Amino acid sequence: MRLSRQFQLVPLVLTALLQFFISYTMAMLAFWVLEVSTFIFILYAFEYIASGHLFPLDILPPGLARVLFFTPFPYQLFFPVSVYM
Repeated sequence: MRLSRQFQLVPLVLTALLQFFISYTMAMLAFWVLEVSTFIFILYAFEYIASGHLFPLDILPPGLARVLFFTPFPYQLFFPVSVYM
């Protein structure tokens, strides 16, 4: 079953907004912390693993996957790709 064109754009737009707000939050952190690059490195390293860039999240144990879906990271790549597949 194929989704109509407007429903295909919804996950893409929401993912872009989520990524923007995470990046914006890191930028706002720079007002209070002198060296923000460490926080950005940790965030993006965790994002790379927890969003499905490194491996599909389907292979994780069910308990870990359930906990991971309470974070915003799977909704940056794994969820939009699974909607289209």
